[in-house]
Amino acid sequence: MGIARPAREKSRLKPEVLRNLILSLCSNQFLTVNELAYLLKRDSGGLRKNHIKKLVEMGKLEPRYPNTPSHKNQAYKTVQHTESNN
Repeated sequence: MGIARPAREKSRLKPEVLRNLILSLCSNQFLTVNELAYLLKRDSGGLRKNHIKKLVEMGKLEPRYPNTPSHKNQAYKTVQHTESNN
């Protein structure tokens, strides 16, 4: 997947760069942490702890099962903000 290329080619990226890649990958579909880890060539535990959790707390990612954080099929999608909220 072309979006993930920077992460696949470099072992170290700035956190904000990696988080933007996660948001891009999750913009049109729910992806699990394992799917993101595969696409980005990263450890799933590190992604969950250092990036996914923070993006959810910031309101930028939404979990598929918000009432069950440890759901076995938990996946994440980028929150789409609408202009009608102005």
